[in-house]
Amino acid sequence: AWQEVQSSPSTFRFPDGESYVEARDRVVAEVERIARRHRQGRVVVATHGDIVRVLLNHYSGAPLDAFQRMAADTASVSVVAIGGGRAAVLLMNDTVGGLRRFGPGQVDAPWEEAVEASTVPGPKKKNLRG
Repeated sequence: AWQEVQSSPSTFRFPDGESYVEARDRVVAEVERIARRHRQGRVVVATHGDIVRVLLNHYSGAPLDAFQRMAADTASVSVVAIGGGRAAVLLMNDTVGGLRRFGPGQVDAPWEEAVEASTVPGPKKKNLRG
């Protein structure tokens, strides 16, 4: 079973539990529901490492069977911009303070450049400042 979890999680189901496909679908739906409720704000979602990796994997566009290649260290921070039916992974597995650049009032923030360039649909620049 462990080998299947590592090499082919899309086909694995935990005994008396959900499959990785079901888990992915459940957490993606919930994160997107949260994003719809907070269109012009920032939110924090805390969860377990495998779920973090499944989410990052999904939002990066990789197949579910590749999620074990993602890293999610304990207490790490990842940032995903969600909007307009698309998403972009902006920061992954940060443990040294890279989140500061996403705070209010930051100049030339990378996600604002992406929004302005229309590569990541979402709120306009003025809405991301706090």
